[in-house]
Amino acid sequence: MLVAGAGSLLLAAYFGVEVYNVNVWRSVYLSMASLMTIGILTTIFLPEPKIIRNNSLISLKDQFRFLISFIIFIFIFIFFYSNLENPFTNGENLSKFLFALLRIVLCFSISIFAIYLLAKTQFIPKKSAYNAFSKPFLDFVNRYGKAAIVILLLIGLYRIADVVMGVMANIFYLEKGFNIKEIATYSKFFGVFATIAGGIIGGYSSFKFGTIKCLFFGALIAAASNLLFAWLAITEPSVNFLIIVITADNIASGFAGAAFVVYLSALTSIRFTATQYALFSSLMLLFPKVLAGYSGTIVDQIGYANFYIFTAIIGLPVLILIIWIAKIAPIKD
Repeated sequence: MLVAGAGSLLLAAYFGVEVYNVNVWRSVYLSMASLMTIGILTTIFLPEPKIIRNNSLISLKDQFRFLISFIIFIFIFIFFYSNLENPFTNGENLSKFLFALLRIVLCFSISIFAIYLLAKTQFIPKKSAYNAFSKPFLDFVNRYGKAAIVILLLIGLYRIADVVMGVMANIFYLEKGFNIKEIATYSKFFGVFATIAGGIIGGYSSFKFGTIKCLFFGALIAAASNLLFAWLAITEPSVNFLIIVITADNIASGFAGAAFVVYLSALTSIRFTATQYALFSSLMLLFPKVLAGYSGTIVDQIGYANFYIFTAIIGLPVLILIIWIAKIAPIKD
């Protein structure tokens, strides 16, 4: 995080002073990509761990078929998403946003239907497909019943205030007058340690005071910290103010993130831990990322100060959902 965050920005400042110089950022991205060879070479040369294989696991042939099915799923999704043009290109931003959501849902549905056809034609074994895809989801629904819908809604919205706000943070710093070195130092370097500190506090608090209480407090401070950016937007540029806002925001984000991980872990079944956690963590970012794609448009319409107030407000429904879930599906700490 330090190398990719602060390191990339410091490298950009070293290569050139222009923020959007193509050659500068090409060099930065090539440098970051080259560092990935460390992980690649490590995994190539490390020996496989010696473990006892369970003969009842999916055969190599079926694993290959699952891989092909996954590639087909991705290809179909990309194909339809690329060819479904938005009819509201000249319309209201709300219409564009709603169509973007509809397009994602439709493409997912078509891709899932394709996987269903592959299972029906025995390209992938039905039993293996059921155990891999349907069983983990049905297990979650059976354990939580009607509350499962509310829980999934909470998962999909919990980080919305953070994600939607975070997309515009670096652009905001630059337009506010801060330079790349200052952003690298305070946001991408010290900010990482503030996030870690918030995570440690959040993890300890979840153990000490309970998951739901910390989940609520994390959502509250994550939304409230966005108001500090609104304050920063209307004040004169000050490095001291920048440090205060970034530190508070990262501590809040780290606390909320740790509390949320504890909550997601508590939701998973021991039998389907990996699959269910993957489902939850993916759902966590789906809607917030779609909405975050329109953050620039929102800023152009209402300005930075109102935008940050807006991101704080959209985090408030999460608090209601947590109170509701505490009543219908409490977590045993």
